[in-house]
Amino acid sequence: MTGVCFAAQRGGYVCALALLASPGSSIASSIVSPYALASVEHDSNVFYLPDGTFATLGTGGTGRSDTIEKAILGLDADYLWDRQIAYADAEFRRFQYQNFGQLDHDEYLLTGSLKWKTASRLNGALTLRRERNMVPFIESVGTSLYLQTLQSESASINVRMAPEWLLENTATDMRLTSPRFDFPDL
Repeated sequence: MTGVCFAAQRGGYVCALALLASPGSSIASSIVSPYALASVEHDSNVFYLPDGTFATLGTGGTGRSDTIEKAILGLDADYLWDRQIAYADAEFRRFQYQNFGQLDHDEYLLTGSLKWKTASRLNGALTLRRERNMVPFIESVGTSLYLQTLQSESASINVRMAPEWLLENTATDMRLTSPRFDFPDL
């Protein structure tokens, strides 16, 4: 029997026990892939403002456009053991605006999963995902920076009832924290 625990919001844990049966010999392998990306892009209407209106918060005076420098660092890790697959991904992002410096911010994405199988009749997965990113201006009013956090956990168990019948069961818990100017507790 193998126990698997994922750290969750507010220090709690989502723990699940999966009975992992494997044949006499098992072979494990792992793959770790780091990655990095840097880009520069120009946005002619950062705040999705209507024609004829301009923002007045940038260091360069009024305007609608800006050049954004984006850097991403990440790491993907996969671990295969017999019929079980575990993976984890971590990605960190940095955004810097040349004109609207108040919009500079960091984001992240963390994911992890365990896909398991016992014999040929039973399988499932445990998954955790947490992402913090900027609320797109098209979804908000004004020119203020708002960061939102989405966290989800899911567990699934599938039972093969017959060669052509599979009973699939999934439970998911999802929380979105997305404060806005008029709704700070959203």
